[in-house]
Amino acid sequence: MQIAKRKKMNTMKVGLITSTRGKKMYGHLYDSILQHLQKKGHDVLHTLELVEEEVYQHSIEWREKFFLDFYKKLDKVDIVVAETSFPSANVGYGVSYVVQHGKPIIVLHTKETEHENYWLSDIASRLENVVVHPYEENELLETLEYALLLAEEKADKRFTIIFPGSLMNKLEDYSRKKRIPKAVYVRQLVEKGLAAEKLV
Repeated sequence: MQIAKRKKMNTMKVGLITSTRGKKMYGHLYDSILQHLQKKGHDVLHTLELVEEEVYQHSIEWREKFFLDFYKKLDKVDIVVAETSFPSANVGYGVSYVVQHGKPIIVLHTKETEHENYWLSDIASRLENVVVHPYEENELLETLEYALLLAEEKADKRFTIIFPGSLMNKLEDYSRKKRIPKAVYVRQLVEKGLAAEKLV
């Protein structure tokens, strides 16, 4: 898999959804994702410290509150990564929560579990804020980086600006002269204006 060269991504606050029960089979993959994201400088919100046996010592009410609180914290992150290879109601609920709240989400699963994750490829991947990627274990981190780039592009928002003809002509002249796309120049002006107002 070839990854196009792009500017270095900004560090982000990342939510990581994994299965507590799935740690026995896929814990090494969860850890690889976490360590890779942290190595890149991202601040990662996760529940990997949970141990299945300890979780079930708590009441149903405690478990329900713990996971609901975790899902609500995902509202504050920039992007979510979910590893869904292990069938898990908590992971499924977490993915559903994130999708419904419009948060950008990367859903990863091993190619061996493609059959169990068919609903992700058939349905979820059609949603604007979702990127679904199966992966071979030896290509996990490369797949993750590729998916992060795709998710970043999907997270960009678009809106239409209507310019007077005279202003559009000047913008097009400037664009040709400076060899810069009109959209890039307008975006730079907006960023500069927001920075001057201390809004970024």
